[in-house]
Amino acid sequence: MLSVLKLATSFQMNNIRTTAMNQLHSLPIDPIRKIAIWEEFHLDPDLLLPAYATLCQRSEPLTLSMTMTLGIRNFTKVAASRDYYRQRVGCRGCRKSLSVEESQAIAEEIVQIVFAKRASTGEKPYLLYPHQFVAGTTYGHPRLIDFDWSGREGEVQHPGNLNTDAGFPEGVDAYDFITAEHDRIMLRKYEEYFRSGE
Repeated sequence: MLSVLKLATSFQMNNIRTTAMNQLHSLPIDPIRKIAIWEEFHLDPDLLLPAYATLCQRSEPLTLSMTMTLGIRNFTKVAASRDYYRQRVGCRGCRKSLSVEESQAIAEEIVQIVFAKRASTGEKPYLLYPHQFVAGTTYGHPRLIDFDWSGREGEVQHPGNLNTDAGFPEGVDAYDFITAEHDRIMLRKYEEYFRSGE
């Protein structure tokens, strides 16, 4: 079926391409392999929800080869989804109390939020995403901003070893609750810094 997809893509045969995509989607393909195929051929990303949810629930850490196949953009979002899933369902023993369907539903909800498919339905706003990465280059220098201390506003706190040299908003101290406004202020500071060319 993959060869059909390749030929249909090469010859711009959209109907056959769609049929091949749907056929591949119905096959029990390894989630990493499926994501790689979807990325290569620019297929409907909404069909990847179950694949990402499977990775989200995976007990073992992602291997280096998995990470390389996913690429930095997808890997960071999968990592965020996995952390967020563990926050939601608790320890491995707690997860055993969930049915397969319940676990899958939670994982798919998380993936939709982290991959920005829909807004959180929670009453409290989320701080950007569970892990917000801003990657790219400015003036020839790579940059990566990682907001990794995050969760529901009013529930998560700054770490005890807060780096006071990082330019946090006035009044923010170790173990203070993180707010969405704090993240917005920090993001604006980083944006101003990179625009200044310093």
